[in-house]
Amino acid sequence: YKLELAGTEKVGDNAVYKINITAPSGNMSAEYYDLKTGYLLKNEKTTQAKGSDVQQTIELSNYKKVGNIMMPFTNSVSVQTEKGNQDFVIEAKEVKINEEVKADDFK
Repeated sequence: YKLELAGTEKVGDNAVYKINITAPSGNMSAEYYDLKTGYLLKNEKTTQAKGSDVQQTIELSNYKKVGNIMMPFTNSVSVQTEKGNQDFVIEAKEVKINEEVKADDFK
């Protein structure tokens, strides 16, 4: 993977770092990280499906602490194709991380 700091921009009211990512396959995407918190606020990528470009944007928000990890509880997804757009929001009500896993499970 190749990462490139493309500068700073705004996502909503937040100042962000834009990181351009090139995968070994050549596919490119961009991620936007909040300058103050370091949280991922947005991801953009373009893929090919049935010979046409599909643009996908995911905006992450409503971060809450789950254990010792900050998790986005709101994901706003926008998918754009030649045939039209789809927009939807995913709202998590609860996030559980490895509640049943104990350190002894790894021995």
